This record gives sequence, structure tokens and C-alpha cells, in this order.
Amino acid sequence: MVVRAPETGAEEDEFYRATARVFDGGDGGDGGAGGEDALREAAGRWRQRLTGGGRRVHRRAAFSGGALLGSCVVYERLLRLGPGGVAQLRTACIGAVLSLPEHRRQGVGSALMRDAVRFGADGGFALLLLSGVPDYYHRFGFVDVMERAGHVVDRADLDALDPPGRAGDEMRVETAADGAARALLALYERHYGARPGGFQRTLDDQERRLRAADAGARYLIASDARGRPRGYVKLGSGEAAADTWPAAWALLRHQFDHPPAGGGALSGQGGQGAPASVTWQAPPGSATHYVLADNVRLRTEHRSQPRAGWLARPAHVPTLVRSFLPAFRARWRDTGMAWRGTIELRVGGDAATGQRSHT
Repeated sequence: MVVRAPETGAEEDEFYRATARVFDGGDGGDGGAGGEDALREAAGRWRQRLTGGGRRVHRRAAFSGGALLGSCVVYERLLRLGPGGVAQLRTACIGAVLSLPEHRRQGVGSALMRDAVRFGADGGFALLLLSGVPDYYHRFGFVDVMERAGHVVDRADLDALDPPGRAGDEMRVETAADGAARALLALYERHYGARPGGFQRTLDDQERRLRAADAGARYLIASDARGRPRGYVKLGSGEAAADTWPAAWALLRHQFDHPPAGGGALSGQGGQGAPASVTWQAPPGSATHYVLADNVRLRTEHRSQPRAGWLARPAHVPTLVRSFLPAFRARWRDTGMAWRGTIELRVGGDAATGQRSHT
């Protein structure tokens, strides 16, 4: 078994077919739900999803005797940490890890993960990050790093409130059109950009996200009476940002009154298919969180399972330490300490990548 990038057009086609088989439920026409035509369409969607938007995506696959056994992708992203997101960590985000059903329990997943760890070290990445199934990835050095917070608003609590009534508070909510990427990116930067744990997002990336949004994962955008975008929510994921309570109220009202066919970012169902609650994903302590908490009864949920969800491990240790330096300097300045000297950091070796200990 060897793990490498697909090298021919036929291998690339098989890569996307395998991804579609596992994640879209097709099996190549031998009994699958949609047959060969549906599999071909699904593979085309995966190709577009993984190659669009200007971001760097690396495809890795396990082969034996020319046959593809499994695969994964590695996305290059910049993770912001420290005060104001001053440190930027070049991060290899691992996704779509799969073994084909007929090749499972043959060490394919382990080979892919060992390759990903080596790929991150050799590529000079600071960090490897993934969202994983329980009790698997820890054996490759991954540990729990963060949880997602969901802010839940019940329909009954919103119904009990009067709409914001001040002059100029009128909001128009509509599905974000193709030209809305710049406005969405500006809102994202205001609410996520400088927060630790947020990813840097480019205009190309935002345009790709907007193009890829289907009916159940489209963007809703709220604009004020002067046409200025003041908030958005992405259905499906629940990613949301709101500058003001009128913007948040209008978006929530729209979600309750016009639920997407697939359910979207909903926490339950009321009568006649109406959602009983809506969940927004926003960092605790963010401006969006406070806009909600200051105006409507709110329930914030953290769901955690050990060795599951968001997991990370160092990739190239010297790069990781260098990447943290801006955050270390900012923290040091914030202490106001007058002491000057040398701080020595000793880091143990990493057997998985052959990296020796560092000082």
C-alpha cells in the first residue's frame, strides 16, 4: 500500500467517485440508491466543491496494485490565535477521510493518517486540525482542542417580543445573491476575524461558499433601510453575525416563518412543520452573542465528547512555536512586566514524524 496524490486523470476521477460513494451513499451502480448516473453527478459536485474558490487543496489516496483503497483531502488555512488574532498558524485541515467498504479493516485509515501527519511535517505546517469520529484519531497524536457553542432561541420567546420599533430599524431579509460575497466577508471579519480560533477567510473563499450554497444551506442577509448589510445567517451550519438587535430579530423571524425544506439550523419542530427553535453558531462573548443575550431569552449549549469533534496536533514543531511568537509578545506586553531576559521553551520530540526535541 502506498499513499500519494492521484497522478492521472483516471485516478482523479476515481478519487471523486470514491468520495461520492462513501459520503453521498452511492455504490457505483451495483445496488446503490441512484445508480451510475447519480454517482457521476455526485462525483462532479465533489470535484467542484474541492477545487473551487482559490484555496489550496491537496488530495491524498491509498493505492495498492493500482486500485484506490481510500482517500482524504488536506486544506490549507490560516488559524488566528492570540489577542485580536495576532498570530496566524498555517494549518492543514484534514477532511473527507474514507476507506472504501470493500477495503475496510485493512489499515487504510491508519495509512492515510500517518501520511497526513508526515505531510504536515514535511510541508512546514504549524498545526493539523480535523473534526473526527470518537476514539480513533487520538492514536495519531490528536487531542481535543475546542468546542462549538450553539445559541438557541425558542420560537415562543421570540413571539413574546414586540418587533424593534425605532425609526430606521426596518430590515429587509433576502437570500444573498452572487454579488453579496464582499458584504458577507465584511460581516464575517467584524464578528469572527479577530477572534482567537477563527480562520482567515478571503474574498475568493467567500465567493466559493456563496456559489456552493444550495437551498438548505443558503445565506440569508439582513439590510437596513439604507441598504447596508447588518447581519447574516448561513442555513444548515447556523453560522451567524448580527451588528444590531433589529438585524438579529429580522433574521430569526425569517427563519421561524420560512423554514428551509431540509430543516436548516433548527433544533426542533413545532406544529405544521414550524421550527420550535433556531440555533445560531457564534463565539461565546462575541458581539453577536451579546446582541442575542441582551434582547431575548437565550440558551447556550456546549456539547462535548472526549476524543471526538475538533481535534488537533502539532505538525512541524519549530514552525508552530514561531507562529505563536506574535501572540506570546502581545500577552507579554499586556502583563506590563518590566523584567527582561531569556525565556527557554523545551519541546519533546515527535516519534510519529521523526522530529527531535527542540529548545
